[in-house]
Amino acid sequence: MAGAARELTGEDAAAILELDAAMAQDYPGGVATSHMPLTVASAVLTGRRRAFGVFGYRDELLAMTFADLDGATAEIDFTVVAAPWRGLGVGTGLKAASLLALIEDGIESVRTGGSADNHAIIRANTTIGFVIDQEWVTLTAPAHG
Repeated sequence: MAGAARELTGEDAAAILELDAAMAQDYPGGVATSHMPLTVASAVLTGRRRAFGVFGYRDELLAMTFADLDGATAEIDFTVVAAPWRGLGVGTGLKAASLLALIEDGIESVRTGGSADNHAIIRANTTIGFVIDQEWVTLTAPAHG
């Protein structure tokens, strides 16, 4: 059973890096939505970079979402759920809990995205109440050969 969502801290750095590395091949997307693997430096949490997670009963990090803040605006950088916990509402619940915490702290506008290839995050975003206000199209040159 998954535990309650909570804000991640510096003490969670090892778990954050472990989950990110374990899910490296699962992040969908192309140039516009690709995920750069976290490093010790990019996993540092500050007042402008916050993260939230869900831990299991064995204290393993099951899901996490990162947000970058600029004044009263937040941009969700990414959300990831460990494979065994997908499809159970863990990601949707985590993202909703993180939004409530951000709003409680004075954030007035939250933006998020997601690759069209990632049906789960699009569904989660829609369930929470996000409205698609723009779409990005990535064009590539045809293969020669």
